[in-house]
Amino acid sequence: MSIFFDSESMEPVVREVVHTAINTDPKTVPDPHQAALDAARQVRERVTGNFAVGRFIAAMIFLALLFAGGVFTANHPELKDWSTVLLHTFEVALGGVVGLVIGERTGKV
Repeated sequence: MSIFFDSESMEPVVREVVHTAINTDPKTVPDPHQAALDAARQVRERVTGNFAVGRFIAAMIFLALLFAGGVFTANHPELKDWSTVLLHTFEVALGGVVGLVIGERTGKV
């Protein structure tokens, strides 16, 4: 399940391509390697992922709130420990968001 990319199910597309491949007589295929590449390209072109802008903006707002909370609590001596926790949480969450976006995009290519 993707967080920052919405994608349709691959099952119908793969089912159609496999069905076509099974029903094709191998003797009529001049270049099996090229036929396999064409089938893979067809699946790739028909299954696309769209970037979920709303989820990304929500993640950015959450990160901004964590950072603002860390900065705000840093200015109050009695909340210094909270500042450390909030800013560390911001660092970890930022790394998670960047990692998820890059990982999901790489997986969609």
